[in-house]
Amino acid sequence: MTLEISQITTSHAFAPWVAPVAEKLQRDRDEVIAFARSVDPEAWARPSKVENWSCKKILAHLAGGNDQIFQQLLRSVVAGESVDPAIFSVDTDAENARAIAEQTRKPVQTLIEELVRDGDEIQELLSSLDESHEHLKQDLPFTLGQFLQIVDKEGHDLLHLAQLREALDD
Repeated sequence: MTLEISQITTSHAFAPWVAPVAEKLQRDRDEVIAFARSVDPEAWARPSKVENWSCKKILAHLAGGNDQIFQQLLRSVVAGESVDPAIFSVDTDAENARAIAEQTRKPVQTLIEELVRDGDEIQELLSSLDESHEHLKQDLPFTLGQFLQIVDKEGHDLLHLAQLREALDD
């Protein structure tokens, strides 16, 4: 498959401590979206190497999975609200199963549109952070700056993109 990666969102200005993470997240998301758009619609039913997950289930996970925790945290911080530490004690497996069951009912094109929209929201939220947010901790076990580094190192989108490529590349 030939991919064309284009900038999905408009550019934002980021605080220096946020910029590298925001840029990487955007590149990764752009790559997932470009790949998803290049896949033959019938191919989404193929199984992946992730136990009990078809390729569409991986896409559904990306369009509404654990990244929601990241968005919840950022929304609270940007709104100046206290971050609810309970968002980090979610049963990840159960939440993934619930979200995937809901998301897989949607057409692939809708899932791709959600990937774009969620990526845009993350970029917008990240662009709202300033120097005062880097060391924000509240009742969390880490600072916001440390959490961004965790998100950066996890490489969530690229991990699942590799699984999709393995199952879908001819």
